[in-house]
Amino acid sequence: MKALLLVFIIFSGIQLQAQRPMDRQMDRSAMETQREEMKNERNERLQLTDDQAQKFDAINEEYRQKLKQERTQSRKDRAQKARELNEWREGEIKSILNDEQYEEYLSMKSDRQDRMSERRERVREKRKERRPRGSGQPKSRQHRH
Repeated sequence: MKALLLVFIIFSGIQLQAQRPMDRQMDRSAMETQREEMKNERNERLQLTDDQAQKFDAINEEYRQKLKQERTQSRKDRAQKARELNEWREGEIKSILNDEQYEEYLSMKSDRQDRMSERRERVREKRKERRPRGSGQPKSRQHRH
């Protein structure tokens, strides 16, 4: 399930950090560019017809809007709703793809999940490198005496 949520984040381009308005505007522009590149790659790899591509985009947009509405819910409720929405989204996507396209779609998701796992591992390694020797905690959590 975490992997499905990760896929959503990648597809939606949701920014998880608070930033200054100017930075946010630049990030939105970069996210839109990245989203377009991902859509083009998806359309090419899946060999989508124009109709399929439009339906795929509509499904993703509806998914983003529904998930956005859940932001006011508790973390537990948001996670549950995200799982439900992921299931809905996957069903909708499967319904517009033929069997070969759906297999390729699953392969693309798996590739993305692998890349994200590698990135998370690199981040963990960098965090470990920054920790002082003998401490199991990041610098910000060390108690000073």
